[in-house]
Amino acid sequence: KRAKVDQAVFALDIRWHLENHLLSKHVQQKVQGWIRTGMIAAVWIGTPCNSFSRARDRPGGPPPLRSNECPKGLAELSEKDSRKVLEGNELARFSIAVFHECRSWKIAAVIENPHSSRLWCMPAFKHARSIRHVEFNWTDFCQDGTAWRKRTAFLTTGLVFGVKLKSEFARTMRQCSGRGTCSRTGKPHQPLRGIQASSGRYFTSLAQPYSRRLCKRIAAAFATTRSCKTSLLPLWKYEWYLE
Repeated sequence: KRAKVDQAVFALDIRWHLENHLLSKHVQQKVQGWIRTGMIAAVWIGTPCNSFSRARDRPGGPPPLRSNECPKGLAELSEKDSRKVLEGNELARFSIAVFHECRSWKIAAVIENPHSSRLWCMPAFKHARSIRHVEFNWTDFCQDGTAWRKRTAFLTTGLVFGVKLKSEFARTMRQCSGRGTCSRTGKPHQPLRGIQASSGRYFTSLAQPYSRRLCKRIAAAFATTRSCKTSLLPLWKYEWYLE
């Protein structure tokens, strides 16, 4: 039985249109304006993890851009790498700003990144985890049917808290208890390296989408939130604001 959804859902992603560039101050102000005027019921933030990835720590590849001790960027980087770090820092700053904006308006919000991402080492993100009714959870994709573990973390606010102060979102998580092998299948996890022979695609690319099972659980968790139950501006008004 499907729940009726009256709100519009849209994505702001530079891949769909250059005008969606979240490094633009104009776009940032527009997003924060939507939140403050009550147009937004929930926000999902997938902060680009490129410069925060620990994959650069592996020998033989490109040099690291950050460390646990210097999450905002290492010293003496090349001009190109410095630009990547600065862009990553700005997107991180905007992500946590939107998160706190939503928190102040009691709007459900989630920031997503790999569990190993150094985004979680940034001071503002570490501080956010100490705030009451802000949660840090993670799930393993292998528990929803993939051959790879891909542990993914979520910083959440504005979701309904139930028994033992555990949010509905926390109940959507599924964690693998195996070491080197999947606790669901008993088989070794597929490393996210190289190319899959059958499709010719990189495993890192194949592992990007969330499973349908996880999406359904997350959608159900959002449906319980106060902000998703409140009435928003009529749908036709979104057209003007999205121009």
